[in-house]
Amino acid sequence: MRKLTIKREKSIIGRLGIMKVYIEDQTSDELTMNVETENGPVKVSCRKLGEIKNGEEVSFDIGESAARIFVIADKLSKDYCNECYQLPKGSEDIYLTGRNKFNPAAGNAFRFDGNENAITLKSRKKGTKRGLVVLILSMLIGFTLGYGITSAILGIINNREKSFESGGMTITLNKSFTEEDASGYDSLFVSKNVELITMKTSFKSFGTSHLTAAEFASTVIMNNKDIEDCEISESDGVAYYTFDAVAQDDRTYTYCVYTYKTDSAYWQLYFITRENKYNRYADDIEKWAGSVKFE
Repeated sequence: MRKLTIKREKSIIGRLGIMKVYIEDQTSDELTMNVETENGPVKVSCRKLGEIKNGEEVSFDIGESAARIFVIADKLSKDYCNECYQLPKGSEDIYLTGRNKFNPAAGNAFRFDGNENAITLKSRKKGTKRGLVVLILSMLIGFTLGYGITSAILGIINNREKSFESGGMTITLNKSFTEEDASGYDSLFVSKNVELITMKTSFKSFGTSHLTAAEFASTVIMNNKDIEDCEISESDGVAYYTFDAVAQDDRTYTYCVYTYKTDSAYWQLYFITRENKYNRYADDIEKWAGSVKFE
């Protein structure tokens, strides 16, 4: 036997979450992880070693065979919020360090220090893509993917203005929109052809208030490999960027993301449309984004 010690460095990111540590064990049926290899993805059976809190150091007794270890937030998000580390064969004790990193699309996943090999980077990129598309698109666009969020489909779209309020933010849309369950996000507003989700990141949870709205948007882009080529533009002084994502129905959707900074938080507003309808609604989206006010 040998001892595996993991030090979770204290971080403002994900500080309240308790991470779960699993080890590869083909005799266990506790958890199955999809793992990237040089020959493609494989399924790996795992058993739980324990849990690790923010700033905590924990040790586990493990065997001397080579094995993968995994750090996840929970079983529901394990396919995109995870970190895998390959332990070598041997009898010497192993000491690892890491921390949760800011990346909303990957659930602010835990990352081991120095774990930057090609397979790991490929796995992270795949997880980020899945998190971005599944969590934002699949969970929130119910009329397309059927994840339980029902969009309001109106027989006749009424274009008269209507204001909506969420957590100190007010936006003027029109009466074709209704507010639906946000399923973990701050708010969700739904119409037949456009959906809007809002995400608020407080300075305290982000760890700094010194970035401008545009710099915050750049940070989000840099931490999402699938949209790292996005360029930030401005409309009436408000920073925004756009990107396309393919859903599970093989349809492409366009995301137009406006970013704001208030006295206590950064806000991101995701306007989502079918790609072939974006040009039709682009002017409306710009108008709606320009109507945003904060208390």
